[in-house]
Amino acid sequence: MEIDRIKEKIKGLFEKTGKNGRGFFNSVKKTLRVFFRSPDTLLWVWGALMAAGLLVFHFSGRDLPKLGARQETALVFVQWWQEDLAPETLEKLIAEYEGQNPSVRISLEYKSRGEVREILAAIEAGESEAGDEGAGADIFALEPHWIYGLEEAGILARSGAEDPGSPLITFINPLFYNIDLLQSSGFDRPPKTREEMLSYARRISGNGSHGAAFALAEEDPYSVSRHLLSWIWTSGLNPEAGERFTFTAKPVVDTLAFLNQLKTSLHPRPFLMTEKIRRKLFAEGKIGMMIGSISEIKELREKMGDSFNITTVPVPQTYVGKPYFVLSGWFLGVNEKTEGAEKKEAAAGFAEFLKEKSGSLAAAAFAVPGSGERNLELVKADPYYSKALDMSDAGELLGESYGGVNPVLSLELNGIIREEVKRMFDGFQSPEETAAAIQGRWEKL
Repeated sequence: MEIDRIKEKIKGLFEKTGKNGRGFFNSVKKTLRVFFRSPDTLLWVWGALMAAGLLVFHFSGRDLPKLGARQETALVFVQWWQEDLAPETLEKLIAEYEGQNPSVRISLEYKSRGEVREILAAIEAGESEAGDEGAGADIFALEPHWIYGLEEAGILARSGAEDPGSPLITFINPLFYNIDLLQSSGFDRPPKTREEMLSYARRISGNGSHGAAFALAEEDPYSVSRHLLSWIWTSGLNPEAGERFTFTAKPVVDTLAFLNQLKTSLHPRPFLMTEKIRRKLFAEGKIGMMIGSISEIKELREKMGDSFNITTVPVPQTYVGKPYFVLSGWFLGVNEKTEGAEKKEAAAGFAEFLKEKSGSLAAAAFAVPGSGERNLELVKADPYYSKALDMSDAGELLGESYGGVNPVLSLELNGIIREEVKRMFDGFQSPEETAAAIQGRWEKL
C-alpha cells in the first residue's frame, strides 16, 4: 500500500539523518518523489512537514546560515571609576551609545588602578593572550603618569591631533577640616596661613586625635602631588609659568621646613598610610585636617553629615595672590593594538562619545571643576560643591607638573621627593639638605 511505502521512506530518513548530511538530503529527495506521485494529498502534506521538521532538528540552527543576522563589534571597557560614580552611570551611557550604534556591544569591567596597570603592562610586553582576563581591553581608564610610556610602546592610540594627556574630568584638592575638632580646640574658622595651620594641628593633637594626616603610601598615584606638592605650589611658585623651577629655591626650602615642623602633629606612619585609610580616620573624627579630593565629599557626608567643611590650602603669611590647587583627574585611553579596523573605529567612537558626555560624568562623579560642560545646577544647589566651584574659579589650577618635565621622569621625581622627605622626617637631613638632594637626583635623571 502507498501508506506503507511512505512509512518505510520516513523510517529510512530517520536512520540516514544521523549518519551524514548527504544521505539526509538524498532521502528527502526520494521521499518527495513518492509524495508527488501519491494521489493522497494529505499524506503528501504530512510527509513534507515531517521532512522539514527533521531538517530543522538535524541542523539545530548551528549549521544553517543565520539569515539577516547583523555582525556585532564587541568591545571591552576596563576602568576603576564605577565606585566613585552615581549608580548605573556608566551602564546607562553604554546603553545610550549602543542604542545609537546597534552593531556595537560594550562589556564593562571593573578593576583597581593596579589591576588596570598590570593589564596594560602585559599588553605592552606582548604577554597577554586572547584568553587572559582583561586582555581584550579596547578602552581603558588611565593615570597621567602612564600616558607617555604607553604612547612610546605604541599602545595608546591618538584621536586625530587630540592630546591623550587631556583629562576627561578634573577634581581640585582643597583642605578638609573637622568642624567639631576645631571648635573643641577653640577655633571657630579654618586656618588661613601656615603659621595658623601649625598652631591648630598642635592643639588638636591628643586624646586619640591628630592635627593632620598625610597619605604618602607608594601605591597611591596622587600621594606626592596631593600631600606635598599642594604645599609647595601654595608658596607662590608656578612651575607652568615658563621660568626654570628648582627645588633649592627659597620658597621650596621654606615649605620643607614648614612640613618638618608639622610632622609632629601628623598621624603616625604617613609613608604607609593610603588615601583610603586617611579618609576612614578622618570620617571617624581621628584627624583634624587633611588635603583630599573634592570627590571624597559624597562619602564623607554619608558618614559625617555636615560636621566637616573645605577651604583653601593655607599659605605663607607673606603670600599675596590667588590660591593654588593641584588637580587630579580621570583620563581615557584607546588601545592601538586592538585588532581589526572596525573595532578600532568603534573604540575611538565610544571614547569620543564619553568625552562629549564629560559634563554628565562630572555631575555623576561630583567633580569640581569637572569638565568643559560643568553641571552648574548641581553645584549651585549644594553648599559644598558651590563653595568648591567658587574656590576653583578664584584660584590657579595646576596639574602634576614640574615645568614641562617628561611625564615618565615626573613619576620618578615623585619617588625621589617621597624618599628624601622621608629621610627629613626621620631626622637624617635638614630641609636645606633635602632640597639639595631632590634637585641633585633630579638633574641626574
